[in-house]
Amino acid sequence: MDKLSNFLAVPGLNIPGDLVAPVKAALAVQTFERVDEIGQTTTEKHDLERLESLAARLAPAELAEMSRRRLAALAARKGEAKYWSALAAPELLLVAHEAQASAFSALRTVSADPERDKLANTWCLQLELLHKPLNEQLQLLVDASNFSFLTDLVAVVRSATAAELHNFLRANQKERVKAANVAMQVMAYQAPQAADALVQELLPYLESEDKNLRGVAFVALSLCSPELTGRTLMSRYWKPDATDPLAAHYGSTAIAASTKHLDFGDVLPLIAPWRWLDAAVMRGSKPEELELATRQLLAVLDVPVETLPSAVGVLSVRVPKPAELARVLVTEPSTTSNDIEEFLRQSTLDPDEVQKRTDKAHGPTGQRCCRYHQQGPQQWAQSVPAHIRVRDT
Repeated sequence: MDKLSNFLAVPGLNIPGDLVAPVKAALAVQTFERVDEIGQTTTEKHDLERLESLAARLAPAELAEMSRRRLAALAARKGEAKYWSALAAPELLLVAHEAQASAFSALRTVSADPERDKLANTWCLQLELLHKPLNEQLQLLVDASNFSFLTDLVAVVRSATAAELHNFLRANQKERVKAANVAMQVMAYQAPQAADALVQELLPYLESEDKNLRGVAFVALSLCSPELTGRTLMSRYWKPDATDPLAAHYGSTAIAASTKHLDFGDVLPLIAPWRWLDAAVMRGSKPEELELATRQLLAVLDVPVETLPSAVGVLSVRVPKPAELARVLVTEPSTTSNDIEEFLRQSTLDPDEVQKRTDKAHGPTGQRCCRYHQQGPQQWAQSVPAHIRVRDT
């Protein structure tokens, strides 16, 4: 195997069959004991990864068959190993048969650690949804519990029209809130068109007391019917609140889409500042409106430094691409200094002290980010500026 690995990067090389045969034989007898049973890399897992790298190049059909046997082994795990098996299973998504995918319902479980269960359940659901028709997928998401609507999970849901989601919503009147949440999660990811009737029925959730439900409502409704959503917000005298950036971001999008007939100067107070330039572009990129938005934004930024609160931590939220998960980092504020003694002190801090200071900087701000991540990146990753300084209050 080690000798063969040197030739894998040469795509046109014809490797003799007597060298490929040992790889196929190894795949046929491969077992999965101590593979994905604990949260550490084992010798068995390392050897399997070496074999897979060879098989992907030399014996793809046999690798797919071995991967199906591995899926069956993962689905049969018990106790503590169920969690680690659930985390490993999605990498075998492409080779899963319908029966194998359905078997992962057995790995969805309840233990003493609900947060850990939530992550494992999410990956299990991703496999369970894979081969089901749309209506069964949506119904499974209503019936399941303790999971997160991550992008990878919602991406498995088949393409749905607004009419299909509307029919699903009406068929689940007894579980109205859960069904509405499922429908809006799918809407936030797929953004189906001609959705005014569906959006009209979901408008009350813009004022839901459940912050998570209210957040996904702002995302889904603003993406699928921004004009209707914007008119509704206008009728409710809604204004963006920076303490709820998710609603402020997407609500501003809806307001901008529904007020193109109004004077831009009158509309600006109803739009979050970081969306002013976007709103000007949505209105047709008129030079005078772009200039007004720029001047207003500069006025907001042109604040004396001494009037700003001192930051306990710096929260960086970077979105590489619109559809990707935001990368969140909380650090201590940067302090430029030429003091070599201070530099050496910082570089030799005790790890426990560093962790304590990081936790202090993290505070409720980081916890809020975690909650948004659990709601799904379609709600959070696209919504905030690239860099925000915050003060823990």
